[in-house]
Amino acid sequence: MPRSLERHDTGKASVRLAAIALAASWSYWYGLAPVVLAEPPLSLSLEKPSAPLLTGAHFRTQLDQPLSADWSNVPLRDVLARLSQDRQIALLRDRRIDPDRPLTLQIRQARLREGLEQLARRCGAAVSVVGNTVYLGPPRAASDLRTLVRLRTDELLGRRGEIPERRTFDLSRRQTIAWSDLAEPRQILTDIAQRYDLRIEGLERIPHDLWPRAALPEADAIEALSLVLVQFDRTFRWGPQARRIELVSLPDVVAIEKRYTVPAPRAQSLMNELKQRWPNVEFRQSGRQVVVLAKIEAHEWLDQRLRPRAARSKPTSSSGPSDRPPPLRRRLFTLRVQNVPVIAIMKKLEATGAVFRYDPKAFAAAGIDLNQRVDIDVHQATADEFFRAIFEPLKVRAEIDDLTVTLRPR
Repeated sequence: MPRSLERHDTGKASVRLAAIALAASWSYWYGLAPVVLAEPPLSLSLEKPSAPLLTGAHFRTQLDQPLSADWSNVPLRDVLARLSQDRQIALLRDRRIDPDRPLTLQIRQARLREGLEQLARRCGAAVSVVGNTVYLGPPRAASDLRTLVRLRTDELLGRRGEIPERRTFDLSRRQTIAWSDLAEPRQILTDIAQRYDLRIEGLERIPHDLWPRAALPEADAIEALSLVLVQFDRTFRWGPQARRIELVSLPDVVAIEKRYTVPAPRAQSLMNELKQRWPNVEFRQSGRQVVVLAKIEAHEWLDQRLRPRAARSKPTSSSGPSDRPPPLRRRLFTLRVQNVPVIAIMKKLEATGAVFRYDPKAFAAAGIDLNQRVDIDVHQATADEFFRAIFEPLKVRAEIDDLTVTLRPR
């Protein structure tokens, strides 16, 4: 696979700006009040203490805020630095995207997410939002990134018999990963691995490079590793008990295979629309069963289309994150209640994204009443421990898969 030219960020912003200040102009809007800087003092603003970067719902809300801006012959690094500082979002530029490329672009009343996508296209790049970080990189890398994160996550969650649940949760713990100017990618990877008690095999396959300072706010192990490794066309393979990872090259096709049940009258039209949106999607259809091989964004679109109309949420950008809650096995639960109906606890959990499936007739035949009252006192419990505490008094077994809890009589 051909590789792009490596770029090294070893100089100071003030030195670069000295040569371009007279040629560069910057105009940036907040609402309707423009602020025009003929010679943007970016060398000073870059040295100021950074405001805390947004995470979670605040981060997603910021991506939907309006953006109007004019840039004329402004280096990409300075545009990204200013946007990151003003909007308090983490922007990670891939090492293969030229930071000194002069950018001339006008954006009018677009959402910030859409503005970043326009900016990226102007630079021959694309955007992907992973966790609380906006990644800007080569189109293929951006297209693969969220799918790679999901694949590694599914592999981790799918090895329940081998990997202790506590280990899975430790790897899902979110931490802010940051590095300073002139950081070496090998050292960044080593630091991430130490944070999560991981050993890396194949680190020597990562070439020497020097990176500018950056931060990945509230990232889990898979997100942090993937955001670094994708810049070298690499991912990783889990070792025994998820205590070790081996660095490997990206496969030719990065995709997720998933089976769907689609109403027969809709199946063909839905697959045609899916193919129009994502031409590289592959699918096999047999009656109402459709097996789809596609990127995570295509699966999210299809999941949304197959939901009941009342449950559909606002669509998200193909490069952006869904507001999908984390899988249940990646959470810890704390709950202390007395004499509360189980059905009331279930409704509270449904509000956080959990989905319960059970057969009411089978429950009635077994004498199981979800209105039965229980006492729960758990602290930092894993998903298995938590659901066992809820449903064991009813003699019900809970099987957890992602966000779905299937309930069966014991």
